[in-house]
Amino acid sequence: LSERTDLKSRAASSQFKGHLVQCGSFTIVNPQLFQGKLPAINTQFPELVDAIFELEACHSSESLRSCLNDTAGNGSAAIASTYCTVNRNVEFTPHFDNGKGQESSHSTIAGLGDYAGGEFLVDGKSYNIRYDFLKFDGWKQMHSTKRFRGERFSLVWFTPERREDYSPKGDTSFEDAKAKELVEAHALSLTSYPLLNFRGNSTDALVVSEILDTDQGCTYELSQMSWCSMIGESSENGFSLEGHLEVLDIGAHIGVFCRYALNAGCKKVIAYEPEAENFKLLEHNLMCDSVDSKAEDIIQLRQCAVAHGEPRIQNFVHARNRTDGSLNTWRHSLEKHSNYMDIKGTKLLSK
Repeated sequence: LSERTDLKSRAASSQFKGHLVQCGSFTIVNPQLFQGKLPAINTQFPELVDAIFELEACHSSESLRSCLNDTAGNGSAAIASTYCTVNRNVEFTPHFDNGKGQESSHSTIAGLGDYAGGEFLVDGKSYNIRYDFLKFDGWKQMHSTKRFRGERFSLVWFTPERREDYSPKGDTSFEDAKAKELVEAHALSLTSYPLLNFRGNSTDALVVSEILDTDQGCTYELSQMSWCSMIGESSENGFSLEGHLEVLDIGAHIGVFCRYALNAGCKKVIAYEPEAENFKLLEHNLMCDSVDSKAEDIIQLRQCAVAHGEPRIQNFVHARNRTDGSLNTWRHSLEKHSNYMDIKGTKLLSK
């Protein structure tokens, strides 16, 4: 399934000569700093968790390599991270990390394993991180992974923005509370369309945040440096919707980017989305009641996937839900392109 490039943490499988089930990521929390119930992964592998954060502590006092743009951040005192993501045999396409970092915090990455290649790219510059550490800002600097051969692990320590500023009521999550605020603010400038509807306790809220967060900016509008890093060649300009009258959105999800484009001045949107529940919300969220022009002149929705080759019917594979139990509503795929496999190595079919 060819979807719009997800610049926030989209991963592709590696060139590792093994089963795709050997590729994956999970995130642990620092038990010394984390408040609340520890996630299941912490309780399953307590010795691994302790070793990972001890590794960070052992090297935090050293003068680590840094590619931070902020010189003040380069010389700041080392502070233990609250989270660490463990990646095995994954290549990340150019992206920014979801959310924001805590004030004065940064990310640190290190590579482990028997592999060749796999350099870490930050704003177009390549760094060899194999058994070495590098400080960077995952929320503000575009980063990705070069292709590699062999078995490659990477550890990424980070501390996201504190959540105390948001006080959700009842069972509303932090992500849902933030997304609701962004949706209500967005509605004020797009009055010909209904209030954007999204599913609670799902990845919908992450989509809303990465596109409608005006403080951080839309993930898909890129500076000149970030755009050059993504396309792998020089360019005089970045990428934005400025001057674009029509938008083709492949993998439109529930229509958040389509609405962002319309709000930015685009006059026509053509959107493809194959997943049935996503498409229902897409139709609702792009229901225009403008009397100035016909709805079909503004919005064209097509419930199908986009892939190379001749038109045909293929099995559709839903993404697995997140480890915290929330519904994963994105990163679905056609069976031919899916990375999901069961324990025996048989590709999982859509239910």
